[in-house]
Amino acid sequence: MMFKLQTCRGKEVVRNIANEDLESAYRNVPPESSPTITWNDLGDPVVIVAVGDGYSVVSVMRNDTWYYLTLGEDEEEVSVDIAGGIVDLPRNVVLPFETGLIVLKDTENFDHLMQAYSWREQ
Repeated sequence: MMFKLQTCRGKEVVRNIANEDLESAYRNVPPESSPTITWNDLGDPVVIVAVGDGYSVVSVMRNDTWYYLTLGEDEEEVSVDIAGGIVDLPRNVVLPFETGLIVLKDTENFDHLMQAYSWREQ
């Protein structure tokens, strides 16, 4: 299984990452480079994880509809760096750093991901 790592700030880099290198790449990519890691790029389903300094944001497309993974009920908007831009998102879609990695590691079980977590349409 392959993933695509893309940095969106500073030196823009796009590279493929093998499953066995995913954890190292996730943990070591500089958050100031505004990275995203994608599984099944241009497919349906697709998983995109934006990695920030101490947080992650998980987006999924399934059947041509985009969703955010949500934890909790807090709808207060916070500003986060995603794919080279600052965006305001509900706090409940700004997830712990580790959550993004857990989701990426479980992409082979996509149907399980959709059942195991709460999702909100984007």
